[in-house]
Amino acid sequence: MEAAEPTEQNAGETSLTNADARQASTNCWAVIVGVADYRNYYSWNGDLWYPDDDAQELYDVLGPIWGGSHLKLLLNAQATKAGIQSAITSWIDPLEDSDDTVLFFFSGHGAQASFDQSPTDESDGKDETICPYDLSPYSWSYDIFDDELNTWLSNLESSRQVVIINSCYSGGFIDQAAQVKLMSSPQSQSDDFAQDLTKSGRVILTGGEGDESTWETTALGHSVFPYYLLDGFEHLEILDSNSNNQISAEELFNYAQPRTVSYESANDYESIQHPQIYDGYAGELTLLTLATLTIDVDPRATSVTLDGVAHSASVLPVAVDFLPGTNHTFSVPSLVGASLQEPRYAFLSWDDGVTSDSRTVTVSESASYVANYKTQYYLTVQSGLGSPFGEGWYDEDASATFSVTTPVDQGEGKRSVFVSWTGDSADHSSSSSTVMYGPKTVTAAWQEYVQLTVSTVPSHATTASGSVWYERGETVTLEVPEVVYPEAGVRYVFAAWNVGGSRVNDRSISVKLDAPQLAEATYTTQYHLDVQSVRGSPQGGGWYNSGSKAAFSVESPVGTIVRQVFAGWDGDSSATTPDAPIIMNGAKTVIAKWRTDYTQLYVLIAAALVMAGLLTVLILLRRKRHSLRDLADHPSDRLDL
Repeated sequence: MEAAEPTEQNAGETSLTNADARQASTNCWAVIVGVADYRNYYSWNGDLWYPDDDAQELYDVLGPIWGGSHLKLLLNAQATKAGIQSAITSWIDPLEDSDDTVLFFFSGHGAQASFDQSPTDESDGKDETICPYDLSPYSWSYDIFDDELNTWLSNLESSRQVVIINSCYSGGFIDQAAQVKLMSSPQSQSDDFAQDLTKSGRVILTGGEGDESTWETTALGHSVFPYYLLDGFEHLEILDSNSNNQISAEELFNYAQPRTVSYESANDYESIQHPQIYDGYAGELTLLTLATLTIDVDPRATSVTLDGVAHSASVLPVAVDFLPGTNHTFSVPSLVGASLQEPRYAFLSWDDGVTSDSRTVTVSESASYVANYKTQYYLTVQSGLGSPFGEGWYDEDASATFSVTTPVDQGEGKRSVFVSWTGDSADHSSSSSTVMYGPKTVTAAWQEYVQLTVSTVPSHATTASGSVWYERGETVTLEVPEVVYPEAGVRYVFAAWNVGGSRVNDRSISVKLDAPQLAEATYTTQYHLDVQSVRGSPQGGGWYNSGSKAAFSVESPVGTIVRQVFAGWDGDSSATTPDAPIIMNGAKTVIAKWRTDYTQLYVLIAAALVMAGLLTVLILLRRKRHSLRDLADHPSDRLDL
C-alpha cells in the first residue's frame, strides 16, 4: 500500500473471548485486521497511516450488528502472522458452522514474492502475500501467502465467506480465470491457476489488480478503497441498490469500486487502483439485514425530525433503513399550531408509553413508533370589562368555563352591568360554559348604567333620598310629597327641584339620564305656633317658616260687669301684652293668662246703691209731699208732730 501524504496515526485494540462469542445470537463471524505500524520498519516497506483506522471503523460498524463477541479485531502488534492464523483456525473454527457467514478483512502492506511457493500455481511465477505486523525484511516466512490464507479459510465449515484485502498486489489473490463479475479494467497479467482464494461460496474483494498499488490519503483519513466501503454504510439508500433491505458483499463492492477509481482520477494519482471482485456465491452474499425505523404521527398534523432531518406531515409515515445496533434520535414538537382559529395538537406520548417528545433508541431490528397527539381548540373570551376569565386552549370535547365579574364600577356615577354572551354562546349568566368541539369565541355584552342620586334639603325632609342605578338614556320620573310632617309642630313644605343646576318648581319631574345626575328636592321648614286662650279669640296661631317672626294676640278685657282681663303669656312666650311677636325657630305654644276684674261690678253696685239711696230719698220725699197735701186737704187727718 502506498501513502499519498503524511498524517497522524491512530490505532485501537480489542480483546474478545470464546465464551462471549458462544453467548451471541447472531451467526456471523469476522476477523478484522489493520496494520499501520510495523515492527520491522525499513525504507522500501515502511509504516502506513490508516490501515488500523480502516479496521477499527469496520469493527465499529459491524460490532452493534453482529455483536462484539462475534468480531476479532487485530490492530498493529496484535496482527502477527501467528495471531491472524490463530484468529481464523483457533477462534472462529470452533464457533462457526456451515450455516454461518465468515468475514476476513485485511488492510496493510501487500507484497509479491519473486517466486511461486509450492504448490506451484501462479502463471507469472510469483505468489502474492499480505504483510502482518511481524513481517521480516530477510525472510518470507512471516508473510501470509495466498495459498496459506486459502488453506486456513477452506478448513472452516461456513458456506458463506467474504474476504476483503486492501493491499498492494491484492488482485493476485483472485484466480483471474474464475472471475465472473465486475472487473473495472483489463488484467495486466495472467493468473489462471485455481489455487488462490477463489472458491465456491466465497466472495473476494480486493483493493486493486494484481500488479497495482493501493493508496491512503489524509483527505479521507483512510485508505481509499476501505473509505468507500465504509462510506456505503452512511448512504444505505444508495448502497441497497436492489432495495431488498439487505446489504450484500456485492453491493458494497459496486458502491466502493467506481468511487475509488473516480476519486483517484479526479486527484491525479500517479497510478490508479482498480478494485476487483470474485463472486463464487450463487445470488448475493448478504452481510446484514437493515433495520427499518418507521415514525408516524396521529393525527398527522406535524413533522417528524429524525437524526436532525425534518420530514413533513405530508410524507408520513417516514421509514428509514439503518444499520442494526445503531442509535437514532427522533422527535416531534410538543405543541403544533399557532393560529387561535385552528386546532392545535399537544403531544401526549409515543405508542409505547414514553412521554418525552424527543428520544434516542438503539435500532436492533425494524421498529415503528407513533406519536400520539390530543386535539385542542382555543376559546377566545372577549370583554373590555369585568376581568374576563377562561380564555385558553382546551382538549377537544372538554367543557370550558368562562366568566366576567359584574357589575363593574367605573367611578363618577358610572357602571356597566353584564347583559349576555354573544358569538358562540347566548347565555345571560355571567359565568357559563361551552363544549369545545372547535375554536370558539364568546363576547360579553354590557349595558351602561348611570347613577341618579336624590337628596333633600333638609336631608330628613323625605324618604326619597338615596342613589339608584339606571340604564344610560332612561327617563325617570321623580315625585315627592307636597308636605311632610316628621313630628308634631314641624312640617316641610316642598319648594323646588334642583336638577343639574336647573330649578324646577313642580313636585313631579322627568329626568333623562344620559349622564350621572344629582336631583335635590328643596323643602321649606315650617314650625307651628299654637296660640291658646280660654277666652278672648286668640289670633296668630298657624305655620310659619323657620326663623320667621310670628305675631299673636288675644282680646282683652272680656266681659262687661265682671271682666276677664289679660294677665300675660305663658309657654314659649312671657310677653305681658295681648299683642306680641315670637321667632319661629321651632314649634311654639303660647297660653294667654287671665284675671277677673270686678271693678265694673263694684261701680255698678255703688251706682245701684246710690240710685237706690236716691230713689229711697225720692220716695220718702214724695211720701212726705203727699202727707202734707193730705193734711192740707184733710186737716183732721193731720198728725201731730
